[in-house]
Amino acid sequence: MDKYAGLLVAAVDANESGVGCEQLLRGIGVAKDLPRARACFKKAVEVEGDCGKSSPSIDRLQLALLQTLGQGGPQNSADARKTLEGCFDDGSVMAVFAIIEGQEKGKPPSLESLDVCEAGLAITTLHMSMCGMRDATLGDVRAAALRKALLGRFDATWLASYDAASADHAKYAVTLADVAADLYRNGTLATITHPSTVSFAERRRTARWEALLRNMKPPIPAADEARKKVLAERDATPERGQADAAWKKLVKADEKAYAPYRAKEAALLKSMKLTADEIQSLLDVERTEELGLLSFE
Repeated sequence: MDKYAGLLVAAVDANESGVGCEQLLRGIGVAKDLPRARACFKKAVEVEGDCGKSSPSIDRLQLALLQTLGQGGPQNSADARKTLEGCFDDGSVMAVFAIIEGQEKGKPPSLESLDVCEAGLAITTLHMSMCGMRDATLGDVRAAALRKALLGRFDATWLASYDAASADHAKYAVTLADVAADLYRNGTLATITHPSTVSFAERRRTARWEALLRNMKPPIPAADEARKKVLAERDATPERGQADAAWKKLVKADEKAYAPYRAKEAALLKSMKLTADEIQSLLDVERTEELGLLSFE
């Protein structure tokens, strides 16, 4: 992705609005660069013009967050407030204002991410939908960069096996999303939950391979402990959602789709110098967290 990264940075430096802001913020397909990311979001907001009493764009929310946290540039809560001036005070705006007020009172917020979407500050249906669409696009870029890194380390035969596992994972991610969306059957949230769940599953797998390629083994609990938890989640899932046969059918389809993906993935992970117990535990932990999405709780 070196050539791509160079072109993206050049476009940002040339003030091409809306180009690569999120990628620079997260470090996807290009080195993370907060000053460039902030400048990029600022340009995008300038092009948008006034908020016009409408809900703000994700770019506008993101710029306000970076300004109030002092990331990628000076800390300035006044500028953050000005960025959101004239916007409709929807749930997402109020969430960012809460961060601004905390900063002004000397109580810096504890956020999991600088990204508005990943930090859970995109609260409204509109903003959650925007985050889902953005994640899908960025996921493609990140997956392409990962594949190139894998090709540089393994041979074509191994990569073919990886592609086969990826195809099975894509099918599994869709069945997982089918179940998650059914929690909100016939509701607006179902249309948002489905793509966001697919994106979540894909990001998790990509992040794990990225970490392993960097020799950063994630925390792995004891195999028997991880197995106990995943089996408990699996057995509880059929009773957690809609109380009908349609829900149980979707849960069963998801379990069926997961099996071939897991078998192929486990075989690939052997090449990363992981023991059989570590592989089992790693995949059990991931599956437990994904099954955790399939609940009203």
